[in-house]
Amino acid sequence: MSPDWSAVMIGPDEDFAGAPLLRTEFVLDDGDVRQATMYATARGVFTASINGVNVSDDVLSPGWTSYEWRTRYREYDVTNLLTPNPLTPGAPVVLGLELGNGWFRGRLGWNEGRAFYGSELGGLVQLEIRYADGHVQTVGTDDTWRAGPSAVLANDLYDGETIDARLLDDAWKHPGFTHDGWVGVHEQDFARATLTPYVGPAVRRQQEIRPVAVWTSPTGRTLVDFGQNLVGWIRFSVRGDSGAVITIRHAEVLEHGELATRPLRSAQACDRFILSGAHDRFEPGLTFHGFRYAEISGWPGELGADDVVAVVVHSTVERTGYFECSDELLNQLHSNVVWGTRGNILDVPTDCPQRDERLGWTGDLAVFAPTAAFLFDVDGLLRDWLADLAAEQRAADGRVPFVVPDILRRGHRLPVPKRPNGRRRGYDPAPHGRRRGVRRARPAHQSRLQHALRDRRGDGPQ
Repeated sequence: MSPDWSAVMIGPDEDFAGAPLLRTEFVLDDGDVRQATMYATARGVFTASINGVNVSDDVLSPGWTSYEWRTRYREYDVTNLLTPNPLTPGAPVVLGLELGNGWFRGRLGWNEGRAFYGSELGGLVQLEIRYADGHVQTVGTDDTWRAGPSAVLANDLYDGETIDARLLDDAWKHPGFTHDGWVGVHEQDFARATLTPYVGPAVRRQQEIRPVAVWTSPTGRTLVDFGQNLVGWIRFSVRGDSGAVITIRHAEVLEHGELATRPLRSAQACDRFILSGAHDRFEPGLTFHGFRYAEISGWPGELGADDVVAVVVHSTVERTGYFECSDELLNQLHSNVVWGTRGNILDVPTDCPQRDERLGWTGDLAVFAPTAAFLFDVDGLLRDWLADLAAEQRAADGRVPFVVPDILRRGHRLPVPKRPNGRRRGYDPAPHGRRRGVRRARPAHQSRLQHALRDRRGDGPQ
């Protein structure tokens, strides 16, 4: 059941390097808390907390949708964070929200375009607390909240994240914090009618992979091989000189014994961590990379295989289909398909997870949906994506876009590759159907995906 919205979308009065923190304090009403539910979303991506405890383990919420028509919100049961004591009547409670650029304001596509949906980040939170006597206390984002800086100096899904450990301080998440360097917020123009609950699963950390090798490249660079092409990021703990910088570059392959970033095109895929001089723990959360190899520079001392771990991140889908035979090469091919699926279901079914693209190509998914539906329970994932497809179609007079969500309609040029002789290869949309053809194909396109889902659930035609 959707909430009766009273909260508003708010934005910080200063941008704070694209990673602002938002907070408010309130006091619980008298009475015993029976249930507490938080509804949260953002223009960008968010992490929500209550008194310093994250309300969930999901990451990069609310993901990527066709924001003009569908802004998803997450619903969290936070009763355990407000009960039992020491959260007694009169005790202060802090709601916190950490924002990042995400898909809303970050880079999208290969033309280095960004901020396709808006130039300002924003957050919306509504907390509903039901007491034993039946009354409900509602606390939500409004213009009384405050905004301040985080330790994140830069964040982008394609280019990576920079964190300065010298700026890390969780005091803002707790009662009594003084607002030095903090500013006000303002209500944004936002249509609540676009708010819609999640249909698909949340994105979460799924597993961890240790390196299989660490060595020095021909040019003297430190390379790490995780033994598996994956999507996510690298986590580590380290102690070094204050102000020293550890740089991590990611790629799927090697070239001439070095990290091969050429296939990434303009995506930097580079995380940086500035040390505090104490024992620091580094884990980005506002980016993701497709990689098997990493080049790590600035590490204090000699880097070992036990010093870093790769964190695999994707939408939370249950594995349902398996295959194994006597041919090891065929088994490896199947494993590649499984891992390729994992890497391309990070909220949106994409074509690739590593370069400056990562788009939901409709033709790709039309072909791959039956395989995806065999390997994983993608019912919710695809139904959520199909809702965006339907919204984009309505806006495009019934035409099926090349990608969903559709950034190409915003003047994003399709790539025109060169032939070996240097001449440009023309791009002809005819194979995908021109206007009338696409209109005729629309029901078939949707029915193909829906047919795959029915077969997976076992309720398709016998």
